Amino acid sequence: METPDPADVQRAVGPRYEVLDLAGAGGMGAVYRARHRELGHQVAIKVLPPEIATSRMREERFRREAQLSAHLSHPNLVPVFEFETNEGLTYLIMPFVRGRTLEALLAERPQLSLAELLRVLGDVGAALDFIHPRGVVHRDVKPANILIEDETGRALLADFGVALAGVSGGSLTGVGVAVGTPAYLPPEQQSGAERVDGRADLFSLALVAFEALTGDLPVAGLDRAALATALRKDRRDVSPSLAAALVAPLAERPSERPDTAAVWLHGIGRSTSASWRGPVLAVAAFTLLGVAAWIAWGRSAAHPGAEGSLAVMPFTILGTNAQFPPAQLPTWFQQRVGPVPGLRLVSPPRTASFAGEQAQTINDAQTTAAQLDATYFVQPKLQFHDSTATMSAELFETKTLRQLGSGTRSGPADSLSQLMDAVWAQLLQRILRGHFAPVSSVTLPNTLPAMIAYANAEEAWRRGNFDRALEEYDRVLAADSSFAIGYFRRAIVHAQVDPREEVLRAAIAGARRHQSGLTPADSLLLEGYRLMLEYGDGRGALRRFKEARDSAPDEPQTWFVLGEFYYHFGALFDERITDAEAAFDKVIDLTPDFAPAISHLISLQHLRGDNTATRQSIAKYRSFDSTSVVAEAIGIADTLLFHAANVKLTLLNTLDQHRFTALEYLAFQVQEFGKPDERRGPGRKVLLALARRATTDSQQVLALRLGLAADLGEGWVDSARARLAQVRTPATERE
Repeated sequence: METPDPADVQRAVGPRYEVLDLAGAGGMGAVYRARHRELGHQVAIKVLPPEIATSRMREERFRREAQLSAHLSHPNLVPVFEFETNEGLTYLIMPFVRGRTLEALLAERPQLSLAELLRVLGDVGAALDFIHPRGVVHRDVKPANILIEDETGRALLADFGVALAGVSGGSLTGVGVAVGTPAYLPPEQQSGAERVDGRADLFSLALVAFEALTGDLPVAGLDRAALATALRKDRRDVSPSLAAALVAPLAERPSERPDTAAVWLHGIGRSTSASWRGPVLAVAAFTLLGVAAWIAWGRSAAHPGAEGSLAVMPFTILGTNAQFPPAQLPTWFQQRVGPVPGLRLVSPPRTASFAGEQAQTINDAQTTAAQLDATYFVQPKLQFHDSTATMSAELFETKTLRQLGSGTRSGPADSLSQLMDAVWAQLLQRILRGHFAPVSSVTLPNTLPAMIAYANAEEAWRRGNFDRALEEYDRVLAADSSFAIGYFRRAIVHAQVDPREEVLRAAIAGARRHQSGLTPADSLLLEGYRLMLEYGDGRGALRRFKEARDSAPDEPQTWFVLGEFYYHFGALFDERITDAEAAFDKVIDLTPDFAPAISHLISLQHLRGDNTATRQSIAKYRSFDSTSVVAEAIGIADTLLFHAANVKLTLLNTLDQHRFTALEYLAFQVQEFGKPDERRGPGRKVLLALARRATTDSQQVLALRLGLAADLGEGWVDSARARLAQVRTPATERE
């Protein structure tokens, strides 16, 4: 095929883009790499070849790809920026994905590892679960249309040139004419059926999976049992149950295939292990990277054709073992359900902002649901009796208070995850009009004592009680040493109270040993910390933190870690400190009493000179935390900033009476965000008190580090030399 000359492409696209080179060519066009002259980012320009530009059908397919892609925004889809015809050339402008197609990867390495394959299935499955409810069927899923991004390993689905869109999209082929690539077509497409649905794409993706694992497409005409046997013959690392799950979409009749990619991947997960801690499931859970952002936790409007929104009310907890903090159970229960087709879930913190944390009467719950503009609401209850737990819930329509469904399940008290899943499956059958299988990436500890400790730890962390949080996380891990999220959350708390590199390394190492049990978002956060600690790769860490935020945009933890990066390291990597404040504001929007974010906002508001906002945030923080080390430090700051001179002087003369950790926190905040007179006045007093309060080796090292940083930050080299000359202990001498 003759490709257009780059000079012709340059004339067509005009001065905004600089055409760099030809990136590749195929049956549907040639792709050129270009650079936006003003913004500097690279784009891909896909040009319809001149020799077929006169084909109305081919040009209409090109236009269809542009129209569909422009309306489908998802992390695992390649979007389209522009569609133009100029100087005799018709072209699309899209992001330039640095990577290669799955087809190219398989040409180099015919077989993928199981983990690699499941990552691809999760990403492409998330894309399909996004487009199918919008009435779009891709109809040409194949290795050549799956891009693998070099930097992240993310898979993206491209080329909507033959896609079928809704009832108004029409078809570009006549009845009885097959479209797509023959080797990957399901039977209904091969016969030229006028209408196909999303299960056709699942058939094609299952063929891609078979080929990626074995190196060859399966022999035509085999039933699924024979296909599973053939798969295991080439791949002994695939169990019989996993092989059966992988080939499930390869049924001849669409009605015998899984309904959605989420259902299919859930079956793959269940076939591998009964627990979400299995390494395969941790990879398979990447299906939620896109789906959760758009369906399960999205705060945007419901999908076209969606049936409404649902809010989970506070739990009624009964029995002698009812020791859970009331705020934690609704969050766990809602996270267990995963993505729900056509249903937007109101975030638990938003519900709690209206309902509080205690169980409501049915009429009060109806009022809360109406305030939340929720179509439905759930009244959940958990009752303990000795070693048994009974989970139950009732589903109501908000407007009429009509009960639409109910669910109940009893079992061992250690099996709350399974009880929640069973109740959700019963509860939503009515409004979803069929069988529903929850697909969750959230992991809970495997014993009741560990679950209670985990709930207490999460509550203490949210409230800013870091010492209590560390104690409770330690209890979690003592009761369940394989609980990965416990290690990771403990590492984040350590970053607040003892941010020495060696402490963080040890905490992160514990999380990495059990990384297979993390959710996709937590895995990305952990990888970002690893890049920072092991390689000093701040830009790589920032990319991971942003990916985590995008994968779970309603999870406060992802925004908090992103804000922490901007807060502590943004200036080193040319990032704006205002991005930190925006991230922490988002945390507060999701969870109004998230203490660590409020404490950081106090420093940022003071930095920009907004005394009113600073005082309001201090009052808000102290309204629910008056005992932690952060509360102690904030109390000192409040006095130094806003009280009378004699009160300030009294405080400065008694700083030695405060806890070392509180002084350490305050010393860092003053040096990082204080004004020059604050750093050189009260800040020096805090450093002196910190040095006097340091009794252990680690405290003395921390005091030395902060003191030296303060001296050198002000350009006081002689002071730094004097500080070094006063070093007396072995630990500080080594430092």
